[in-house]
Amino acid sequence: MSGVSWIDSAIPTDQPCIVCGNRLGNAVILTASHWHPDYDQLEVARCSQCQSAFTLNANEVIVPYPSAETVLQDPNFIYLIHHYLELVSGLDWKLPLLEQLPFSRFNSVLEIGCNVGTTLDYCRTAWGVDVLGLEPSAYGVKGGELLNLPIVNAYTHEAEALHNRRFSFIYATEVLEHVSDPLAFLKELRTYLEPDGILLITTPCSSALHKDTLPGELYAVLSPGSHYFLLSQKQLKQLAQQAGFKHADVKLLYQTNIAYLSDRPIEFDVDPMVDSRLAHYHAKKIAERADLDNRVYLGHLINYYTSAVDSETPFDNPSIAKQIEDQLFHQFNITLDTPLDLAQRVIETESIFDFGQTIPYSLPSYLYKRAEFLNSAGTTTEHCYELAALIAAKGLQIDFKNLFLYNQILRLSLQQIDILHNSSPETNPISRQLRSMTDSITTTIPELNEAPLSLLSRIKRKLRTLGNRWRPN
Repeated sequence: MSGVSWIDSAIPTDQPCIVCGNRLGNAVILTASHWHPDYDQLEVARCSQCQSAFTLNANEVIVPYPSAETVLQDPNFIYLIHHYLELVSGLDWKLPLLEQLPFSRFNSVLEIGCNVGTTLDYCRTAWGVDVLGLEPSAYGVKGGELLNLPIVNAYTHEAEALHNRRFSFIYATEVLEHVSDPLAFLKELRTYLEPDGILLITTPCSSALHKDTLPGELYAVLSPGSHYFLLSQKQLKQLAQQAGFKHADVKLLYQTNIAYLSDRPIEFDVDPMVDSRLAHYHAKKIAERADLDNRVYLGHLINYYTSAVDSETPFDNPSIAKQIEDQLFHQFNITLDTPLDLAQRVIETESIFDFGQTIPYSLPSYLYKRAEFLNSAGTTTEHCYELAALIAAKGLQIDFKNLFLYNQILRLSLQQIDILHNSSPETNPISRQLRSMTDSITTTIPELNEAPLSLLSRIKRKLRTLGNRWRPN
């Protein structure tokens, strides 16, 4: 089930638009299954005036997520933190938004709804600025500990750390739709900006609500029971102006509003070197080895390897690969030169938590990029494509929703395996066995027969469900 049902003939409603207050011509356009199993279907209406969408009876159906104190008592929660850090932090889509800014004049950054703090850590490391994060969920608590970041476990109105503070840059991704009064929230954020400061907001756009949107993507954008509204482009710009911003640059990126708000026009860098900047960030983190948690360190090694290969950044490939594989052995007792043993261990996992205890979540990415490098060098790929495909398939079988990025790794790895097989039909027996194991797993994954969401949409879908819980209990 998609969780969303369109209403063939929109039903008029006299409930006012949450965003603009309009009561005339509003109509219910769909119903959606609440994220919480104790709640029934909720209704979503479109405003005839501002074209935003809003949840009917929102104050009654928007439900807070479990408190940080409750979540932190779960011994498996740490694996969700590592899952976020290693797989779905979203730096690859956030960096193009950040790196085009005039960050050389920034001296301080505030991120609202910072989750574990990955973007904050990037700003601190790559830009050399003072940072502060606000995150009311348990992700902020553990992220602050692991990354040694100043993250306040509170909402803006509760955070004493914001009193009398001003920042050069404020960033809030997928937060605005979680607050009941967006205008008041924007006004509040403006009070924390320096006179020449910049506020960057991302929030789902109401233009995503049409019948051609894939069901899974539609449900993710709606996040029923979590989002109060979806803003139209024009309404976000109007809210920014009402909040006092003299300059509002609002763009549409896929199905997301991207808003740069300030009191003067912003000079953007039209060609930021995002891939190389990402590799440079991970290289700097590796140099801080003594200050890092062991698993976080391994994550940076893997991310450095993959981002350097992607950006064609010169680096000591054999040395980094050896460091990665040494850490895999010491932390997980993984030896890549015994691929069938590793495959059997992975196959025996039964949950995303078992999976994260057995391997780092970014291992399939490393194996695929390692194979790409070896293949381009004209040497044997050492079963890396086959292992990447098998591990990705098993992850998708265990938890397709949370390990969605493996879909792309699986598809690309299988393509390369087929290409290599066609060029050299005499396949190694271990390769054949790994491929057979992978095929047995993929036949049990029904989602692989559905139309895939775009990579960006899937990343943002996960971000919406992993910690941006910006509303008081």
